[in-house]
Amino acid sequence: MGCGSSNADPQPATTQQPRPVADNKMQSAKQSTKQPVHHDDTDDEETPLYAEKKAKPEMTTTSCRGVVSKANIPAPAPQPEVGNILDELFEFDDCKILVSEVLKAKQERMLRVRRPLERKRTAVVDGESKLTWGDFQLKKVEHERVFSVSMVHNYSSYSLVGHNTRVKCVALSPTENQYVSCSSEDSSLILWDRETGREMGTFMGHDDTILCVVFSPDNKNIATCSRDNHMILWDIITMKQVLTFEHPRVVICCSFTPDAKYLVSGCQDKICRVWDTRRGKEAMNFGRHEAIVVSLCVMPREDMCKGGQYPVCSGSADKTVRVWTAFDPSRSSDKNPPPKDNNEQHIILQGHQGIVFSCQYSQDCKYITSSDEKLAKVWSVADNACICTFSVDNISATLVNKMPKRLTWTLVYFLPSKFGLCIAAISNTRLIHILDVERELKKVNYPEGPEVLQLYARSPVHCLSIGNKGTMVYGDSFGNMYVTILK
Repeated sequence: MGCGSSNADPQPATTQQPRPVADNKMQSAKQSTKQPVHHDDTDDEETPLYAEKKAKPEMTTTSCRGVVSKANIPAPAPQPEVGNILDELFEFDDCKILVSEVLKAKQERMLRVRRPLERKRTAVVDGESKLTWGDFQLKKVEHERVFSVSMVHNYSSYSLVGHNTRVKCVALSPTENQYVSCSSEDSSLILWDRETGREMGTFMGHDDTILCVVFSPDNKNIATCSRDNHMILWDIITMKQVLTFEHPRVVICCSFTPDAKYLVSGCQDKICRVWDTRRGKEAMNFGRHEAIVVSLCVMPREDMCKGGQYPVCSGSADKTVRVWTAFDPSRSSDKNPPPKDNNEQHIILQGHQGIVFSCQYSQDCKYITSSDEKLAKVWSVADNACICTFSVDNISATLVNKMPKRLTWTLVYFLPSKFGLCIAAISNTRLIHILDVERELKKVNYPEGPEVLQLYARSPVHCLSIGNKGTMVYGDSFGNMYVTILK
């Protein structure tokens, strides 16, 4: 907009200098406000009008202003003041970011990342306990636990080679590397490798169907019960018979003592017998049941068996669970003499509505679980009271397309203690229900109830074995074998 001399080339607008004005009012106009200065009638000279002209927006906090003279000659663009780069402002629409704040936040973040975190430090401030994790802090409130968090976080399951008919018996070795199984028509027992499903050998010696099989705690022997009125003790390595224990009638169930010195059997003649596995002779018997003995279990922990006394729980067709003591004569003394009457010490657990098909001690020996066709119960060893009851009619079976006409329990077993107080309850709906006992005790209403996991089989399951590490082996009525590893 500016004009130069006629003999000189025009200069760019940014380098042109304004025409000098002699009047001092020019300096006062630069310092005036944005309002124009009106002409003074008393002044002979013409007073120029100055207007404010904004330059293009810059990426600084200052703005450039030019001066427009009366002859439309632009004012020189003053040089921007050199400021601190941390004071620069980034503007986009209505968003403004101060660079200094961004750099400060970055420095704090880097210090926080590189600073070692303080792991689970609990500090007491003003009498209140607080949990500190890095720069995160929570106030610790002491209150009663509502329910136990289930320790079953995950599981894997696969199937193995099975049998031609219903799987009647299965037992998992203490190492959980092998298992044995037989069908409802077999008089022999097959040893399998759990990981590969390869057959490792066969135990042959019974003359009739095998009804029960158990491993010894030291993983050296196997005991089997049969309809031929015999219980046989086998050597696992040689697969040969070590001892044969004859009974007057059918032997239905058996269990080892935790030191593997004695073997307890339940017979159709209503009597439980304790056998010495070293001598092959009967050490004592228990005959207080009023009907056939269907299930039994010896307390699994040797440190809980004091003075050579082995607590045993046995279930019968008389609808009761009886807790009694098997005595080791070799460990008798003046302080712990053998009882005069083998039947004098026992406890009766009543409440079942039918035959007690299964009974078992928990791994910590604090509870006993038992089941009939309709009810699964959990008993406290301390006071012999029933603390929890699960009815098969109240357990959901949403994954079953066709419900059976009559719902029944088939087996109930405890999970290892590392998974909390949970039981595996098996029904004829082809489902294995993992139930949290503490949820039921606290009476907390959950959509799924006390159930934390469901395992599916192709047909009803009638035999199951659980290892101490969380491996489950079970077979169904179609002869299929399954392995589930809880994690």
